[in-house]
Amino acid sequence: MAVNRKALLARHHPHVSGLEPRSPLQVGNGQFAMAVDMTGLQTFPGAYPGPGAGTLLTTMAHWGWHSMPDTAGYDIENCLTRYDTPAGPVPYMDLNPNNAQQEYFRANPHRIDLGRIGLILPEDTTISEVNQVDQNLLLEWGLLVSQFEVERDFYLVQTCVDMESDSVAISIETSAPRTGIRLSFPYASTQPSNAQDWAHPLAHTTTLHHEEGGVRITRTMDDTSYDVLVTTSGKVRMAGDHEVRIDLAGEKRHEVVIQFLPDTLAEWALPSGTGTGLTPTMAEIKNRTKRAWEAYWNTGAIEMAGSDHPQALELERRVVLSRYLTRINSAGLLPAPETGLFANSSRGKFRLDTQWWHLAHFALWGTPEIVECVLSWYDTTLASATQIARRQGYPGARWPAMCGPEAHETPDALTPFLIWGQPHPIHLAELVRRARQKPSTLDRWWPMVKQTALFMAAYPIDSPGEAAGLVFPPPLVPSQECFASLKQQICDPTFELVYWVWGLMTAAGWAEKMGEQGLADQWRAIARRMRVPQPYKGIYPGIGMAPWMMRTDHPAVLAGLGFTPETGILDQRIMEATLADIHREWEWGSTWGSDYPMMAMTACRVGRPDLAIQSLLVDESKNTYLANGHNWHSTDMPAYLPGNGSLLTAVALMAAGWEDGPAHPGFNSRWKIEYDGIMPLP
Repeated sequence: MAVNRKALLARHHPHVSGLEPRSPLQVGNGQFAMAVDMTGLQTFPGAYPGPGAGTLLTTMAHWGWHSMPDTAGYDIENCLTRYDTPAGPVPYMDLNPNNAQQEYFRANPHRIDLGRIGLILPEDTTISEVNQVDQNLLLEWGLLVSQFEVERDFYLVQTCVDMESDSVAISIETSAPRTGIRLSFPYASTQPSNAQDWAHPLAHTTTLHHEEGGVRITRTMDDTSYDVLVTTSGKVRMAGDHEVRIDLAGEKRHEVVIQFLPDTLAEWALPSGTGTGLTPTMAEIKNRTKRAWEAYWNTGAIEMAGSDHPQALELERRVVLSRYLTRINSAGLLPAPETGLFANSSRGKFRLDTQWWHLAHFALWGTPEIVECVLSWYDTTLASATQIARRQGYPGARWPAMCGPEAHETPDALTPFLIWGQPHPIHLAELVRRARQKPSTLDRWWPMVKQTALFMAAYPIDSPGEAAGLVFPPPLVPSQECFASLKQQICDPTFELVYWVWGLMTAAGWAEKMGEQGLADQWRAIARRMRVPQPYKGIYPGIGMAPWMMRTDHPAVLAGLGFTPETGILDQRIMEATLADIHREWEWGSTWGSDYPMMAMTACRVGRPDLAIQSLLVDESKNTYLANGHNWHSTDMPAYLPGNGSLLTAVALMAAGWEDGPAHPGFNSRWKIEYDGIMPLP
């Protein structure tokens, strides 16, 4: 029976009736997004405190980047630190104390907040004076409807973001004689998590130009510039150095369209639309946004409402809202940062090691074209990854774990030594291939797959100890990052060894299909020589040396079976014992939101649907999903999009299973589920 999508969405429309300071709602298109308060705009930013003394009411786009002027003439090649390795000295983009060059490239480029769009209310109105709040996010249309009263005047504000341009459409109905919109613009910030700097008004310029059909606001900060186009029947004027006021009066209903458009374009910076600067009308935006969202919701779906489980509706809510949030935060032309377009973790830079969590579910739930957008970025930046490999003495492409839009590696004490993200482009391309079922998919992504695998095949070395097999040359940090202090000794982290094997075997399959049998044979031979992880005290350890297992941070050993498909390397019974041990002994406060779905995937693969459900719904702070659907991590990371993405991937595995696997491996008899449009995993 097909899923009743209309009823499914209606059950989980986010509804706001008062102040929820951790949980503002978001509207967006994947490339551009804004978070709003209960007025439907960004009227009370101080009531929604964000990281670094900022606010959660942000307006950000994947194309919005800035760098502070480099007055010292720094060269990123001077940021390298050489480490002794079995292959000789190898340079890494490390972070050393008091190194000004490294700090500069760590802080630059950084994502910017494009501006604040606030409703003009009677002077001195506080958020406590906003009454009778009834705010609903209509998921099927991507439309936010906010009703409230101030001083006995009613307000009805409708807000939506165009799916074909980076435009915000705003409709305001009110009984108040006057209202309006205030646009305020900050300078860029190099803080790790706050994209707004209001303390340096002389460092940037805001100019207003009246043009036929509207108003153009030009923003300039150093070498970064962008335009804001305003279409309105109201009066638009400067109200300060960096504040523009749109005065609306004389009518009960007002429409305003605000389009953000970059002036300085890199290839990856193209906005969602054509970039012509032709601002669409409110009616056009609402109509095509409705069509786009209806098409999106008509892809993969699952409903659980008929299940005999007290948390069935809660899990269903998390899934629905995660589909919405990943679509507006992680579906652009660039990889997504961990906080998406909601906040500015790592100054907006990407963690490529988490991209599989951001993206895999799109292929599984019927939208592989979204994955291909980011694979195109990998393809475009292949030269940067090959440069990293080449300077370290390897062929192929080595992908950085943290970088900006041009894939230039970021100096850091941890991320340059991570390797678990290296097979991700192969894994994602394989999911797209399975979803597309077209030979052209192989042709399109083979160059990237090939270069990624060439590095993977060259990177392992013979084990330095008595144990046979290929291992990794130190220094490295496993995905369980608490082992970082041992980075110059570790060579055999369990998960990475297994994932490497699967990645090389998968790439070999591509090579064979592309007629490169010699490469296929070579990669399979290397995969077969990789060291087989051995159990320690009855369970698989995180690494193959003392202290073997540390029960903090990511329980990444479980990703060797679950996240990674079956390779035949790990014993299912021992992995089941490892899963049970982790459930009993782990320090849950140190985890991340993606860890719980990761555990659920392992539980599916070892035949424990009870532990799959328990993992997804365990009551732990890092497994919190707020009223707006965001996976909360901490005050410094108020949203964690890999948590939402991994939830969708885990539920896909739990429902649709894997190739030649059992049906519904993650749901026991208490769950009555209906799903369609979800692809099995490998």
